Amino acid sequence: FSNGRSVTVTPGHPIFVDGGGEVGTVDAAEISAGDFVPAPRKLPNSAAPMPLADEEHRGKERDVDLPEEMSPKLAEVLGFLTAEGHSYSGGRTHEIGFSNQDERLLDRMDTLMTRVFGMESTDVTNAAGTVTQRWVSTKLYRWFERNFPEVMHTAREKRIPAAVLGASEESIRRFLVGAFAGDGGVESEAMSYTTASEGLAEDYADALSKIGVASRIHYDIAEDSWKVYVMGDSTARFVDAVLEPADERYDDAVAFADRSVDTPRHHDVLPPSAAEELR
Repeated sequence: FSNGRSVTVTPGHPIFVDGGGEVGTVDAAEISAGDFVPAPRKLPNSAAPMPLADEEHRGKERDVDLPEEMSPKLAEVLGFLTAEGHSYSGGRTHEIGFSNQDERLLDRMDTLMTRVFGMESTDVTNAAGTVTQRWVSTKLYRWFERNFPEVMHTAREKRIPAAVLGASEESIRRFLVGAFAGDGGVESEAMSYTTASEGLAEDYADALSKIGVASRIHYDIAEDSWKVYVMGDSTARFVDAVLEPADERYDDAVAFADRSVDTPRHHDVLPPSAAEELR
């Protein structure tokens, strides 16, 4: 599709298309390049709490507070970890880690982990000035492994946890806030998320759809990465929902959104039959 998404279906799968002013279904085998296919402005989501599994690990380490259900704060933690986090398991050592050079983000992550899990980090700074926050706990590691296996991978294999995509709209929004801090960018033409994982790019697009933000996916050959661009007519909504005023990119993002309002860049593509009907 023109927004960068693709689906795999059987030849007889019904696809909604515009046919001479009427929207109906045709078999997938009959679809042609250039056909107009309707898409929802926003994906529906459940407001019911998303339960999380417990972890029964017993050891000599101090206890860790483990949430029983998804929350906006936990979702934001997962956003940070999806973009800039890592997990490590070696012998008896298990840890969850977050690396960054921005003191604001490091402080935010430290505050969130303390509030959600009651844990403080062990910090290590390398020669380049990058700080790695480490939460060493076998119980915490196994709990993450059980509830959020999607983030326990290397960059090219990461995905948004199903527990986040199935959570409330506010939890999804806070996840996107955390992820934008690491994977986000304010470019000259659009806001975007950049990732080495094709699956994660598709997940970002789905998550954005759940807060009513339209996007398109583009593969950057030069960088061997995937970019999820926010559509022009969704820019103002995206900035309001995802950009934090404390973010150093906030002023540029607001200015960009204001320009988008002054120069409408709508992406509702209508089939020729709509113009014929209006005439």
